[in-house]
Amino acid sequence: MHVDYSGPMAGVYDRGRRLPEASIRTWVESVAGYLPAGPQPVLDLGAGTGRFLRPLAEGLGAAMVGLEPAAGMRGHAAAKPGRAEVALVAGRAEALPFARGSFRAVWASQVIHHVFDLGAGARELRRVLVDGGRLLVRGLYEDVPTRWLLAPYFPEAVTICLARFPTIGAIREALTSGGFVEIAHQRIEQVVAETPGDFYQRTALRADSALALLSDSEFQAGLTRLRREVDVGTLSGPVTESLDLLVFH
Repeated sequence: MHVDYSGPMAGVYDRGRRLPEASIRTWVESVAGYLPAGPQPVLDLGAGTGRFLRPLAEGLGAAMVGLEPAAGMRGHAAAKPGRAEVALVAGRAEALPFARGSFRAVWASQVIHHVFDLGAGARELRRVLVDGGRLLVRGLYEDVPTRWLLAPYFPEAVTICLARFPTIGAIREALTSGGFVEIAHQRIEQVVAETPGDFYQRTALRADSALALLSDSEFQAGLTRLRREVDVGTLSGPVTESLDLLVFH
């Protein structure tokens, strides 16, 4: 199952996956406590349209390099305004185009499930990190049927997620085999949308890969379920969720 991130997804991703500025700050502040000192830059693995790229650069005062295989996503990331200068590079986790010890940290936000060979990716990440460097993995890889906000409305998408997403146990096993040691695991709550209406509008853009893999009829049926809850007031705002942050060195 593959989503073309250089196709229509690139055009809607920013609006469909936008987070309020306060939520972005929450993640930047969470990362700051784990970032080791050093002159090396920080790698944003699977940077997408640069949702975190410049906020991390500005909030951490760190040089940032965004790695993104999809040309369409890189194009949107390059066009984003911001005070910080960032670099964008094409490539995948399994064959990183960087020298050994190039980075002091790697930010891997909702990208691990896109790594085809997690074992190879782990070895490559270990190679490009300095000794004592940090790998910060952000995502929802545990209890998807109960924790994912869209699970009640798109049951077929839950099945897709369970088939595509590695469990936290599998992530730990692959990273440990690649030479990493886990040093922290947090669950961090973020606001996804200020109002239920905003949540519906962003969901309707179908910018989530699991939604993109549904049939059109399955997607429309789920959207109707969500619209019904928004209309009757069952869903209240702000709409929040918790994601996992796993930290390795």
